[in-house]
Amino acid sequence: MPRFDITQWCDFVRGVTDPATEQAMRDHLESGASQARRQVELLRRVASVGRHDLALAIPDYAVRGAKAIGSLRRQHQVPTLTDAILRYLPFSITFDSQHQPAPVGTRDIQSANRQLIFKAEDFTVDVQLEHESDPPTTVVVGQLLRCRGTTRPVPEVPVFVVSGDRIVGRSLTGRFGEFQAEGLPRDALDLCLVVAETKCLKLPLGTEQVGVDANQ
Repeated sequence: MPRFDITQWCDFVRGVTDPATEQAMRDHLESGASQARRQVELLRRVASVGRHDLALAIPDYAVRGAKAIGSLRRQHQVPTLTDAILRYLPFSITFDSQHQPAPVGTRDIQSANRQLIFKAEDFTVDVQLEHESDPPTTVVVGQLLRCRGTTRPVPEVPVFVVSGDRIVGRSLTGRFGEFQAEGLPRDALDLCLVVAETKCLKLPLGTEQVGVDANQ
């Protein structure tokens, strides 16, 4: 009785086997080979899923997010000509709640939370940092807006929270430009919003600087 390996059965299901081998494989199936029948049934289901997936349109934000993951993790390496490196937009901090006077009796509450507003080109990012004590983690909540004549939210923008060279949180801006990431470490964090194919807002969540150039 002839024996065929998994690669031959894959070719059989795909219809790329030569006629003589294909006939021999059909004869083998018709002889009642149960293991071969199970393999062919499984491979046909896999092929069906593959054909279905080929018809799906991948959203632009998913492509940008996938490219950004590789680029963010390469930021400490020397780039090559083939690397799609994100360009970080210069920004300024237009509001920092830590620089505002706290009402009497609320200083402890204020120290646990912080609001930052960043401006970069025509983008505005409003970020709220909430520090949890048990366990000691950070929650980042924010909104991305764009002002071109009128101010409007920017949906479907990939958002990453980075600690050093590690991506520790990710999100996607919703219909109103809002995003949220929970369970983050208490380390120095950077917020990265991939606003275009090669443009990124990289915003430090803990800096005291204003007018920082994010390309530096």
